[in-house]
Amino acid sequence: MNEPPIDASPIEAIQWALNHEIDAERVYLRLAQRMTNPATRQMFLELAAEENKHKLLLQAELDRYLYQEN
Repeated sequence: MNEPPIDASPIEAIQWALNHEIDAERVYLRLAQRMTNPATRQMFLELAAEENKHKLLLQAELDRYLYQEN
């Protein structure tokens, strides 16, 4: 996994993390769709839900930073 630039601003770092959470959520949802075992499918759906929570937290943090700049 690539890392954000060492000189990234807080906004750039949050956007980087947000994009990775979005990607991870998509991967887990895709995997859940492919699984035939209900327990495995449920596990991937739960992981996707966790990534969604992280995404919401990061979006709130990004909004806070953007609001402070205006």
